[in-house]
Amino acid sequence: MIAPLRRRHRILVLVLTVAVAPLAVLALVQRPAPPPVERPQGDGPPTVTLDGSSLTVHPARALPHPDLLAYLTDTAATGTAATDTAATDTAATDTAATDTPLPADAVLLGPVSPTAPTRLDLPADAPRARLVLYSLGHRQIVERIDLPAAASTGDVR
Repeated sequence: MIAPLRRRHRILVLVLTVAVAPLAVLALVQRPAPPPVERPQGDGPPTVTLDGSSLTVHPARALPHPDLLAYLTDTAATGTAATDTAATDTAATDTAATDTPLPADAVLLGPVSPTAPTRLDLPADAPRARLVLYSLGHRQIVERIDLPAAASTGDVR
């Protein structure tokens, strides 16, 4: 009674072993390609739009680091615009340039997506002259963006 059942089971397992492998390969070959990932196309630094007590960072291109944090700083504390631009260019081209320190007055706003617009709330008492995008994994400043004059004077609420 058990022997015929075992024989049938053994034959069925052998047939399935031979049949399932080609079917699995055929299914993998027939599956459609994944849809392309839409990334921002363009050149230059991200743009910033202010909306009351928040700002939105729009990347003009896919930023090179996925682990970006946004900080607000005061321009006077980080030096002149020419010095900061030169430092950004050096950090972007020199792969050995790590451990770029953040300014002492930097206020953390939150994480920033390198490919999609990110909305960040502005604290009322934070300096509002410049937005700094900092790569936590690379320990360096990726971008410095001067905010419009309306954001740097008075309280933005």
